[in-house]
Amino acid sequence: MPNWDVLTKKTAALTFSEVTKSDGNQKEVTVSGLRVRLSEIGACTQLMSVFADTLVVDYPTFDAPGVVVVARSLDLSALSGSALPLRVPAGHGPNVAQFLIGGTVGGDFRINTENVTSGAKTVPVGMTPLKAALHQVAHDGTITQDINSGAKDIADLTGRPWALGSLKASVTAAGSLMDTGIPADTALARSMLAWVVACIQQAGQTCFSSATVAELATVGRQAAALLATLDVASGARYVPVLPGAFYKDKTTALLGVLGGYQADLNTLSTAQETSKALKRVAGTLAANAKTETDPLTVRLHSITSNVDHLKADLTTLTGQLDTQYNRAHTAFTVMRAKIALQDVQNFVDAYFGAVIAVVKVGVGAAQAVEDPTKVSEVAHGLYDAADKAYTAIGRIPEDQPGDDELLQATRTLLRTQQRIIASFESATTLWNAQDNETIGASPRPLTESDQQFAADPTVAWDVYLTRAQAALDTIKQRIGQSHAEEAQQAANNYWAELMIFGRYGKALAVTANAYAAQLAEASMVRAQIKATNEVADRWKALEQTCRTDKERQALLMGILQTRVDTVKRSLHVAWTYYRDAYFYLYFAQPPAIDLDAPISDIRRQLAAMTDWVERAISQSGNKVQLPGRDATISLDLPIIHADTAHQSAAGVIAATLAQDPTNKMWTLSWTVPMGAPLLAQQLPDNGNVAIWVTSAEFFVDDVTPNPAGRVIVEVATSGCYQNGFGPAESHTFVAKGITGTYAYKQEGKQVYSPWEIGRDVYMTPTLFTQWTMTFDQNGGNPQRATKLRLNFHVDYQKKPH
Repeated sequence: MPNWDVLTKKTAALTFSEVTKSDGNQKEVTVSGLRVRLSEIGACTQLMSVFADTLVVDYPTFDAPGVVVVARSLDLSALSGSALPLRVPAGHGPNVAQFLIGGTVGGDFRINTENVTSGAKTVPVGMTPLKAALHQVAHDGTITQDINSGAKDIADLTGRPWALGSLKASVTAAGSLMDTGIPADTALARSMLAWVVACIQQAGQTCFSSATVAELATVGRQAAALLATLDVASGARYVPVLPGAFYKDKTTALLGVLGGYQADLNTLSTAQETSKALKRVAGTLAANAKTETDPLTVRLHSITSNVDHLKADLTTLTGQLDTQYNRAHTAFTVMRAKIALQDVQNFVDAYFGAVIAVVKVGVGAAQAVEDPTKVSEVAHGLYDAADKAYTAIGRIPEDQPGDDELLQATRTLLRTQQRIIASFESATTLWNAQDNETIGASPRPLTESDQQFAADPTVAWDVYLTRAQAALDTIKQRIGQSHAEEAQQAANNYWAELMIFGRYGKALAVTANAYAAQLAEASMVRAQIKATNEVADRWKALEQTCRTDKERQALLMGILQTRVDTVKRSLHVAWTYYRDAYFYLYFAQPPAIDLDAPISDIRRQLAAMTDWVERAISQSGNKVQLPGRDATISLDLPIIHADTAHQSAAGVIAATLAQDPTNKMWTLSWTVPMGAPLLAQQLPDNGNVAIWVTSAEFFVDDVTPNPAGRVIVEVATSGCYQNGFGPAESHTFVAKGITGTYAYKQEGKQVYSPWEIGRDVYMTPTLFTQWTMTFDQNGGNPQRATKLRLNFHVDYQKKPH
C-alpha cells in the first residue's frame, strides 16, 4: 500500500471542498482531491459531489438526496461485502445518484435502499470503456439504473473544473509513485494514469468549451506520455549526451520559476480575500511562464537530438538483424531438413522457427521510424505472429526435448517482444498526434499478460538462449539415423547463427525501449511548452466556466500545480540523466535530490550535479576521470564466412564476414561476451572487471589491401553496452553509438588513422557490445580473410571489496 499521507501532502494544492449551508445544515458539498473519506463529508440536504482518485467508503451510506461520484477507485473494504444504501426521497421527485467509477477494492460496488434491501443493484466499473451509471430512487425504495458510455455522458462528469482538479491530482501522485522502483507503486501509477487518459479520451473534445479542451488536452497528453514512459520495459539505463547549456544555466532559471509558482500557491491557499488573491496571482502567470519556456525549449532540443541518435542506431541495428535473420533462417531450414523425426520437426518449428519469426516481424516497427504511420500496422502483424507462435507451442507434446523452463522462457521472450512494440507504438502515436487539438491520441493499453511478462529484454534473451541450447543438445542426441553427423553439424551451425541473432535482438530491444521513452518524453515537453505559452490566456477563458471564487481558486491552483509538476519533472529528468551517466562510470549512485525540499536546499543539492556535468563535458582542464588503470587486451578471432558451413566450439569468439547484396560492401561483426575465458588470462579477478575502451587497433589476416597497400575501414559500436563485474553482476546501458574511421598500411601493420575515443567519459564504450567493421569501397577486400586481431586499450575497475 502506498503512503497516502505523503501523496496527499504532495497534492495538497489540488485538494478542495466547497460547502453551502442552509439553516445551519450542509446543503451542498463538493469535494475534490486525491483521496477522500466518505465519513469526512457528512450529511447533505441536497447534493453531495465527490471528484477523487480514490474514495474510501468508511461510512454506511451516501447521506444526501443527490449524489455524484467520479473516482478511479472505490475502497469498499469497510463494508465487508454489504451493499451501500441510498436515501429514499421524502418529498417530491426521485433521489438521484450518478457514478463514474474506474474500479473497486474490497468487492463489487452494490447499492440498495433501507426500504428495499434485497435485489441490490451492482454499479458497473471499469475503464474500457468508462460507464456513467445514473440511478433514480423512487418513493417505494426501488432503484432504476441507466448506464451510458457516450462522450456526452462522460464529459458531463469529467469536464467540470472540480473533476479537472482531481485528474491533475492523479497525475501528480502517479509522477511521484512511478519513480520509487517499487512494483506496487508502479502498478498504482499505471492505474492512475490510465484513468486520466480514459476520462479525457472517452469524453472527446466536442463536449467541452475550447478553453476546457486545451487544458484537458494538456493533462491528457501529460498522463499519456507518462504512461507510455512507464510501459517501456525496464532493464537498461539510458546514458544520453548531457546538455551542458541546460545544466549550467537553465536549472538555476527553473529553480527561480519553481519558487515563484510555490509562492503563488501559498498566496492562494492562505488568502483571506480570495478574489484579490486570484487577481494578484493571475497577474504573475505570463512572466513566470516566459521564464519557464526557455529551459523547456533547451530540454526539448536535447531530447529530440537523443531521438535522432537513437533513430540512427535503430536503423543500423534493424539492417544488421534483418541480415542475420536471413542467415539464421537459412541455417534453421537446413537443420530442419536433416531431422528425420516428425515430432522433433514440430518441436523446432514451434520453439525456434515461430519465435524468431515474431522477432523478425517486430523489426518492422523499428524500421518504421522513418514512416511512423506504419507502426500500428506492424504492431498488429506482430500480435498475430505471436498468437500463431503460442498456438504452435501449445501443440507440442510434453515428452518432447523442451521442458517447463524452456516453455516459460519462450513465452517470456514473446511477451517481451509484444511489450516493446506496444510501447513503441504508443510513443510514436503520441508524437504524431501532438500538434493537433484532439484528446483522442493515447497509448495502446497493456494487457494484464503484457504487464506480467514485462521482463528485462536482455534477461529474456539470455534465458531463452540458455534453455534453447540445452534443448538443441538434447535434439542432437535424437535426430537422424543415417545422416546423424550431418544433422548434428546443421544443429551446430544453427546454434551459432541463433546466438548472433540473439545478440542483435538484445541490442535492438533496449535501443527501441530507449527510443520509445525519449519520444514519449519529447511529446510531453512539447505539450508543456504549448501550455506554458498559453497559460495566461487559458486562465482568462477557464475562469469564465466557474460559478464561484472557490471554484476559481481550485482551478488556478490546479494550473499552478501543473506548472510546478512540469518544473520538477524537468529537474528530475536532468538528475536521472546525470545519475545514469555517473553509474555508467562508477557503478554507484550519486546522492539523490529531494525536489520537495525548500528551494535553498535543492539549489545546494544541484550544485554537485552541475559541477560534475560541466567537468564531464569539458574538453580540457579539471575533467572527470575514468576509474581504473591503463591496460591492453589482445584478442584473436577466427573469421567465419557467412556463406560457408561452420561448427561452433564452446568458448570460441568469432567474427562473422558478410557482404551486403545491395551495395556489395563487406562487414565483419563480433561481440565479446562478459566472462569470456580470454579475458581471465589478461585481467585480474578472472576478467570479471568493468572495462571502458579508450582506443583500439584492428588487423585482418589475409586481407587483400587496396592498390596503395592500405586497409581502410569504419568501426562502429551498436550503442547497447554491457558492463560490470562479470556476467552475474552485469548492467545494460544504451548510449549513442560510436563510429570512427580506422586505417593502416598492410606492410608492417602501420596505423596512420587511429581509432580513438575522445574523453567524453560518460560515452566511452565498453568492450561488451556489438562491434561492426565496414570496409571502405576502396579500402581492401576481406573475402579471403581468416583472422581478426584486436588490441583494445582499456581502463578497468575491479569490484570494490
